[in-house]
Amino acid sequence: MNNATFVRLFDEDSKFIEFLSKQRKTTKSTIIKELVHNSIKEEKLENALSKYKEGEITIREGAELSGLSYRQFLNELGKKGLLGLGVKDQEEMIEETSECLG
Repeated sequence: MNNATFVRLFDEDSKFIEFLSKQRKTTKSTIIKELVHNSIKEEKLENALSKYKEGEITIREGAELSGLSYRQFLNELGKKGLLGLGVKDQEEMIEETSECLG
């Protein structure tokens, strides 16, 4: 379901949105939705990475929290150098590997 939310934008942001809408030949509304959606995805990932780094969640929980697959989240952890695996994570990886192997 789509929800309508009204916000006031800074002038420079509004001008950039106008520029993008002309460049991409789409509406300002579409540009704003895409920008908000992408920003929320990034925030979800950063939140999950932070919680994982602090030891609050496992890889599987991080994947769910971030909206990524297990492998995608594992890849993001690798990019950030955060692959210090605890016992729970090692068990999850063994389980994940066995599921892939059949």
